[in-house]
Amino acid sequence: MAIRENTQNRLIPYHRAIYNYFKNWGLNYETYTLKTVKQFITSDTVFIVGTGPSLNRLNKHHFKIIAQHDSFAINYAFLKKEIRPTYLQLSLEKAWNLEHTVKALEQGKEQVRDSVFFSHTKALYRMVHPKLTPEFFSTNPKCCFYRLPEPLQLEKARPFTKTDFDKSVFYRGTLTLVLELVLRLDYRNIVLLGIDPDQLAYFFDDYTFMQEYCEKLYGTWKKTGITTHESLVPKGNKYHTIDIYLNALNKYLLKQKQARLYLGLKGSLPLAELPIFFDKEQ
Repeated sequence: MAIRENTQNRLIPYHRAIYNYFKNWGLNYETYTLKTVKQFITSDTVFIVGTGPSLNRLNKHHFKIIAQHDSFAINYAFLKKEIRPTYLQLSLEKAWNLEHTVKALEQGKEQVRDSVFFSHTKALYRMVHPKLTPEFFSTNPKCCFYRLPEPLQLEKARPFTKTDFDKSVFYRGTLTLVLELVLRLDYRNIVLLGIDPDQLAYFFDDYTFMQEYCEKLYGTWKKTGITTHESLVPKGNKYHTIDIYLNALNKYLLKQKQARLYLGLKGSLPLAELPIFFDKEQ
């Protein structure tokens, strides 16, 4: 995997990597593992923040509660200025949107100033590292490097079992990877915000500096006939959609881990039968 990722999917050519390495020789950054990064935990509750439009329904009361706990942003979720994520996981792949990721990080540099950037082994093989590609990190960043877990795979279209989740909860997409990470960090209350796969929209649709990104992505979806997020469509051996997965995972966590999944707000991911966190906070 390492050789394939490096030769086929590296984000910069070798000559630039060598140049950047020596150019950034004295760059200050901190490194952590999944064990040592636990020092940043301040609560047994973590908010996993996606990029769906339901983020725009949060109010001052919600943001006050969120600030009292930890948060884990996925991709461009850090652009929500009211939330300064404790952790951040970017999906950095060799694709057209990399330049937009760099622009977004520049716009959101204040929000991620103190965030811990999570980066797995596959990203490292692609040359995602503060000394090689500093544009994908904050200034003097905190970085948690970890081994990408093996994804959960079913041999046929059957219900999830305890044995499946005992091995891994990483199933499909970055959300399930982050769920694996927060469980390894021993969080007990996991609240999903901005997770709206039933809506092909983002909370930042009207952000001027994201217009080009949105127009290109929405144009591609329209041209190819995509009408729903891929996580709501069975794909290959990913027989189950994300709502079915979340329902099964929550039942497992309640019984086996004394942990619980919540949706932050009503109306988000309507087919997921999860309790609503902010119902109990009013």
